[in-house]
Amino acid sequence: MKMRRILAILVTLLLVTNVWAGGNAEAPSTAQDAGPKEIVLRVGIDADPGTLAPFVKSGSGFATISYTLYEYLGELSEVGGVLEGYIMKEYKEVAPLVYEVTIYDYVHDTAGNHINADDVIFSIAKMKEMGGSGNMRYIDSFEKVSDYTIRLKLNSNFVGGLNKVIASCRIVSKKAFEASKDGMATTPIGTTGYELEKYVPGSVVRFRKTNNHWQKDASKLATLQAANPDVIEYKIIKESAQMAIALETKTIDLAVNMSNIDAQRFMDNKAYTVFQNASNITNQMYLNLDTDSVFYNNLPLRMAVLRSIDKQGLVKGAVSGYGAPLKDFGSNQFPDFNPKWENEDYNDYDPVKAKALLAEAGYKPNELTLRIMTDNTPIRNKVAQMIQGYLMATGIKATILQYDQALFNNYKIDTKDKYEWDIMLDNTGASDYLVSMYRAKFDSRQYSNGTTNGVKDETLQKYVDRANALDGHSTTDVDNLHYYMKEQAYAMGLFSHITFMVGRDGIETLTYDAKCYPAPANTEFNAKY
Repeated sequence: MKMRRILAILVTLLLVTNVWAGGNAEAPSTAQDAGPKEIVLRVGIDADPGTLAPFVKSGSGFATISYTLYEYLGELSEVGGVLEGYIMKEYKEVAPLVYEVTIYDYVHDTAGNHINADDVIFSIAKMKEMGGSGNMRYIDSFEKVSDYTIRLKLNSNFVGGLNKVIASCRIVSKKAFEASKDGMATTPIGTTGYELEKYVPGSVVRFRKTNNHWQKDASKLATLQAANPDVIEYKIIKESAQMAIALETKTIDLAVNMSNIDAQRFMDNKAYTVFQNASNITNQMYLNLDTDSVFYNNLPLRMAVLRSIDKQGLVKGAVSGYGAPLKDFGSNQFPDFNPKWENEDYNDYDPVKAKALLAEAGYKPNELTLRIMTDNTPIRNKVAQMIQGYLMATGIKATILQYDQALFNNYKIDTKDKYEWDIMLDNTGASDYLVSMYRAKFDSRQYSNGTTNGVKDETLQKYVDRANALDGHSTTDVDNLHYYMKEQAYAMGLFSHITFMVGRDGIETLTYDAKCYPAPANTEFNAKY
């Protein structure tokens, strides 16, 4: 079993003199405690799960707690890792895009309900019906084969397609779900080693270990099926500054997704450990390629804009140096990233060339004004301001359009037959392959107006298809896509960034899932905790 250990930055000041019993602020340990102490891990998260229901579309708050509550058929061990079975024992391909998936015959949930193929079929049907995951659209049909085997027929021939389906449907008991009065929104029952003990929406979600997980053979446990703390309590704290205060006042033991500014204050304090992890979510810029855009049929202008951007400067200015410039649309975390790209030009910063390209594009200095659209988040607001400055140095004026997430999601697609922006700043990621990011943004079959930014290019579509095909995805196929996108300058990867989690002394290691969300149940502790 492959465990991803994240090395900590161990920091140097005073140790706390009172170590609370397992992080439990309600009951300090004493010399008279009998037996092993209970390990309580209080985790500060920055988003409300909203609901605990297994089949509805959810956000980052739910994603952070989901592995404590529900299990999937399987999941990748880490970003770009191998597929591990959870409830799934094995699978085999019986025909092109047709798979038979067999689950263990002794799975049960925390209420004792036995799980069989009928429950898996029910869960898949509910997930598709309720829109809980967009990856369910890749299932063409599904049926029961035997008591513990189902047959899946997929409708898409791309690498990672089966992985996405296997890792996207949470499995629950049909009996338990139908008995719940609210669709398990507040009364969830999963198959993990934990059961819900307390839930106050917008405030706290508390789980207690059952010591009765169905998988007794430790050698068959997947990476994220551990159950180390006795209690995991998630506290919703939406402001990073408040998260830092909660950690300092011992209200929480582990802070998730702390800003780099707030995390730095703990780096010189020996009472805490700062964990850094390269996010699989990277930052990109897209140029509007609709037919009425200034970028349409004007490659020199597109190149002028890209050559104006100092990606290393963005890393320094937007994320305080905690990141890396990209050499492709995505990062080098993925197994299909070609290492040779690291030493090649990727439309890199060249202010002299940018000015010459602007003239070649037919524009005089300060003649052109572009609209930069971004969601109203601190990092991308800073990126927008810096890009505005870089463009000004080239001789291109720019205005910044900042929208909240709902409006941003609306304006990023074409409205009234036109885009409301010239440059869009956004992010994207993947859990398996680099080419999955290209497919998500540049597969014209997924959009009504070409790609996510209006590109209508049959050659690009051909390269996207070959790079993602099960019978393709060779180094040459991926190279072709990479170089064509670089040459056409439709979009550009900007930088990856580091995510921060800070724990009190005694937290030894953290584990992240394939989407870079932390898995608190896997947390390992030393004697100081």
